[in-house]
Amino acid sequence: MSADEGLIRKISTLTLCAALAAPCSAATARKAVASPVKNVSAAAFECELPSAWRVRRRRDGVSANSPEHDLGVASVITIRYLPPGGPEKSAGTYLARQTARPVVEVHGWKIGRIEPVIVAGRQAKRLVNETSEFTSSTEEVPREVPMREEHIVIPAKKGFYLLLFYAPRSRYEEQKAAFAHIVSGFRPKL
Repeated sequence: MSADEGLIRKISTLTLCAALAAPCSAATARKAVASPVKNVSAAAFECELPSAWRVRRRRDGVSANSPEHDLGVASVITIRYLPPGGPEKSAGTYLARQTARPVVEVHGWKIGRIEPVIVAGRQAKRLVNETSEFTSSTEEVPREVPMREEHIVIPAKKGFYLLLFYAPRSRYEEQKAAFAHIVSGFRPKL
């Protein structure tokens, strides 16, 4: 393993450690997708999130972690409003960064194509990438978990909205219903 790969694994492991939630069974996860929803209202949007998912309000939106883990990794749905002039200058800049070739090639990572979609009556863009997450464990070498991330970028009057679904590939299809429900019920205010 090169020094760059080792550094990337360490950074990924530290990032993951900050995002881990308590483990649950697969049956609980299936129930979470079909469970009642919580209405979430933020300054810039309204949406419905699965009530069994752990919701955390952020300065720019909300994020929700699934109760299930696949080798120690929870699915995460993040909804944000990004105003103009912030770190993400525009929707185009954000998508360009997400589709840029990585500095260090990682086996199994695939960059998807940007596709047009309609969300809340607005022309939006969708991108699905395949990545990996590295779990922290008692072993010396963290385990790699194949992940899939779906980005939906929706224009606002100023700035844009980002709906992000990040899940283990082994659970993606099963938990995608929760994300699809959020997307279909997303109500932008700007």
